[in-house]
Parts: sequence; structure tokens; C-alpha cells
Amino acid sequence: MIEYLVDDFVIWAYRNKLLMDYKKRDVYEYAIQVILYNAMLLVITFLISIFTRNIQSFVMFIIFFIMLRRNLGGFHFKNKYVCMTVSISMYLAIMFLGCKIYKLYENRILLIWFIMSIICLFMPALKDKNYNKKIVNIIIIVDIALIFMGIYFKIKSVAWAVIFNICVLFMFIIQKLIEILNLSVKEER
Repeated sequence: MIEYLVDDFVIWAYRNKLLMDYKKRDVYEYAIQVILYNAMLLVITFLISIFTRNIQSFVMFIIFFIMLRRNLGGFHFKNKYVCMTVSISMYLAIMFLGCKIYKLYENRILLIWFIMSIICLFMPALKDKNYNKKIVNIIIIVDIALIFMGIYFKIKSVAWAVIFNICVLFMFIIQKLIEILNLSVKEER
């Protein structure tokens, strides 16, 4: 459905001379689709947070998960609907189970998160031209500092931040191990 709307929009943009190079039509369509699907994911997670009265979880999702995920990379499903379903399912699972898991295993989870963060700081860069190791390291260090501040000030939403971080760092470590082992996995760009 969205593909047809995007196709019509791109054709309309060429007819009205908003886009000049017709040979790049596929690129424009793909870019618009990516923007729309990412926007839909954000809107859906925001609406879930509003209905569950848990805006903190959405804020933690934006600050920690999306920034890290964007800069570390990760797996890309071949079907965008599967990707969106998995992303929303992970968000729901962390939102409902994250604090409970964190409270049960707080010391172990913090240790796991800290070790994974350090591992990611010293891992070699991905073979992706869009990956900037310095930016990723700065984001990880800022995340570590913010989470330790949250722990010090006993902010409840730190549990979500830690769980979001563990998910992203785990995906990055797995992706890097797969890359090292030369297995063919399509990376998100």
C-alpha cells in the first residue's frame, strides 16, 4: 500500500519538477519508504507509550536505543513488516518486562551492560562506510555517564536505558562476530 503511494508521490514530484533526475527514481522511492517506515515505528511506539502511560520508556527508547542502533548498525530483515513487528515487539517486551528483570538481577545486569559497553568501545570498526567509530565511542561513553548519573540519582527510567543498551550492544557484538567469521549477513546501512 505505502509503496504505491510513494510511487505516485515520486511521479507527481517529477511532473511538477520537484525532482529532476528520473533515473534516480528508485533511490527516491526507497528513501521515502525508509523515512515513512521509521516514522511509523516512532509513532506506533509513542502511541503505545501514551496508552500505557509510560512516556519514560519512549524517551529512553529515543535517547538510548535509537541513537546507539543508528550508529552501531545491526541486522536488517528482508521484509520491512517483519522488521517493524520485531522492533515493536522488542519495545513492548522491554517496556513491560525491563524493570522487573532489572530489579531482580540489578547487579548482574549492570555488570553485563558495563562489560558489553567496554567490549564495544574496543572492538574494531565495522566494514561499513557509514560507520564512524569515534562517534559510536562518544555515544557509548555518554550513555555510560548518563546511566551512572541515573543510578546515582536513583532515577527509575535507568532500568529501561540499561536494557535498551544491552539489546543494542548485543546486536552489535553479534553482528561484529558474524562479520569476523565471514558469514554473509546483510547489514543495515
